Amino acid sequence: SAVRGDLVSWFNGEEAEQGALPSYLLRVDTLIDQLKPRLQQLQGITGRSNAMVACYPGGGARYVRHCDNSCDAGSGNRCNGRR
Repeated sequence: SAVRGDLVSWFNGEEAEQGALPSYLLRVDTLIDQLKPRLQQLQGITGRSNAMVACYPGGGARYVRHCDNSCDAGSGNRCNGRR
C-alpha cells in the first residue's frame, strides 16, 4: 500500500510450510506457560492471538516506531479495536 512498505501476514503457528515459525511460537507459548505460576502479571493470559510477521523488502521499506492503539476506551476513530 501507499502507507506501508512492508509485507505483513499473521500466523497461528500451525502453518507447516512456514519453516521455523511454528517451532518458535510453540517455544514462546511454552515459556509463558512455565512462567505463569511464578509471575502474577501472566495469570490472566489464557491464549494468544495470531503472530504478526513483517518483511521489509528494501527500496526504503523499514520499521517506523508507532503505536497501534492511541485510544483509551477501546473504540473510536483512533483505535483499531483490539482492546
